[in-house]
Amino acid sequence: MRYIIYLRVSTNLQDVRTQEHHCINHLKGLTGDSFEYLIFTDEDVSARKTKLENRKGIQNALNTLKPGDTFVAIALDRLGRSNLECAKIRDYVKKRKCSIILVNQPWILDNDILWGLMSGIASEEVKTLSKRTKDALSAKKSRGECVGKAPYGYKAIETEQLTKKNKPLLKLSIDEIEFRNLETMKNLSHSGYTLREIALELNNLGIVNRQGRPWSHVLVHEILKNHKQSIQVLSLNQIPLSV
Repeated sequence: MRYIIYLRVSTNLQDVRTQEHHCINHLKGLTGDSFEYLIFTDEDVSARKTKLENRKGIQNALNTLKPGDTFVAIALDRLGRSNLECAKIRDYVKKRKCSIILVNQPWILDNDILWGLMSGIASEEVKTLSKRTKDALSAKKSRGECVGKAPYGYKAIETEQLTKKNKPLLKLSIDEIEFRNLETMKNLSHSGYTLREIALELNNLGIVNRQGRPWSHVLVHEILKNHKQSIQVLSLNQIPLSV
């Protein structure tokens, strides 16, 4: 018998090797030390990317299945984040004349009610997590905290305040060089230059982007668009600026 092991972690902070360790040890307890297996992995997969068509690991794992194989995962929520996706995977495995092992949830395999219940819970967890993340980001913005990368024209600086994780709280401050470059972009745009012409003019002036590379019209568009959003936040006088 061959085992097809599927591993998925949502963020790079989670260790896929932990799942592998538990799956391998579980199979050793069932069959002994000698057995054939293949491992397929999806790493750093957020809730937004958990759809089957976006996960190459599970696609390859399912396509590898042959009659008599056993599909292995640590738990149902590693397979899918909705009732429909979990049901699709289960039906596909059965059509391939294969069986399924869920290491941490062996009791739900032959019970349709429990299968549906657990996959429904997984689906609701995604919605709850998404809402909590959006609420947390919104709260940070309202307090003037730096969220993600600083917008072009600004830089993140440490304050004396500490976060809940005891790290310095970041605020936004004007970056003099980037802000001048941003003003140049805006002036060119107001003068009727196209995005491609703005990028070409910046390159002709010897101005490089934040990564030290030549400008493209796509990046110019992104920066000008994000700047409008930044102005809305800055106009609230909630983000301290220092030059």
